[in-house]
Amino acid sequence: MSDYEITADNIRAIIMHEVYGHGIMGYNMTTTHYKAYEASIESAYWQGSTLRFKQHTVDLLWTRYYREVGVQRMPQPYQSNFDKYQTLYD
Repeated sequence: MSDYEITADNIRAIIMHEVYGHGIMGYNMTTTHYKAYEASIESAYWQGSTLRFKQHTVDLLWTRYYREVGVQRMPQPYQSNFDKYQTLYD
């Protein structure tokens, strides 16, 4: 949790991931976990979240997407967000 600064939009985006993604939509931890990260990006709270939160989220999204789908390039708008905020190669 150290990568998630405590702001209202960061917390709301985490809730979109956890409650909506895993709880309501049923995205599991082995084959569809990446979709819970997509839910954060799709939410109204993404724009207001902090840079560090966005960097951490897109890095985890890409890692899970590659592991679960087996493809390095993600569909839009996720790939654009990854290209903009990623820190994996820094």
